[in-house]
Amino acid sequence: MTTKRAIFFILIFVLSYSQNSYGFSKKDKDKKEKPRREKKLKEFKPSVDENTKITDYNFHQKIYLLKAPIELVWKKYSSMVPNQTWKGPLAKYKQSYSKENNIFHYRSKGENNPNLELESIYFLKLKIFKFLKIGVTFQVTKIDSTNKFIELTYGQDNASHGRQRIYFLEDENNTIILHISNFKSNNKFRDNHLYPKFHEKYIDEFHKNIKQNLILN
Repeated sequence: MTTKRAIFFILIFVLSYSQNSYGFSKKDKDKKEKPRREKKLKEFKPSVDENTKITDYNFHQKIYLLKAPIELVWKKYSSMVPNQTWKGPLAKYKQSYSKENNIFHYRSKGENNPNLELESIYFLKLKIFKFLKIGVTFQVTKIDSTNKFIELTYGQDNASHGRQRIYFLEDENNTIILHISNFKSNNKFRDNHLYPKFHEKYIDEFHKNIKQNLILN
């Protein structure tokens, strides 16, 4: 693949992974951008719901194993703290919005961010290369303690629509974690070749961070 061709495909990935109308960049650090960012989070709309035919979406799956009882693992995941879970270097939590309490939380303020909360909306920055980062948002749409799964849904403003589900299965005194992602954008090359590769790096880091937190505590 030539250099020009590689750059072209990377640009396709960036444009299709990040949000169409949510232009997070260095200038967002400026205070003038704060009201616009908060407005976007407050007006967040999920890209899929219970009526969506999810079988029409692309599929990615990865299995993880934790050598810990399921109740302990479930407690850790269902009460995860965003600034500890998405702490980088690939995926970094920046801010969130609690619909229930109508409150914004920010990583930069050094505050104690609340545990994972149903219907809360999160903004992360994903590192593609050293000097290239993109912003994504999602909502926690399910925390099912009976069936042991968590659902995260992408927003309508994202070029990539869909959801992620994290299932927890008991295996004697261990826990099997099944991370399933359904996704779709308007670019087939990106969906078939770029999304799976980058997405797997981000979820590997996500589960690694929680595992480390579980061991330390």
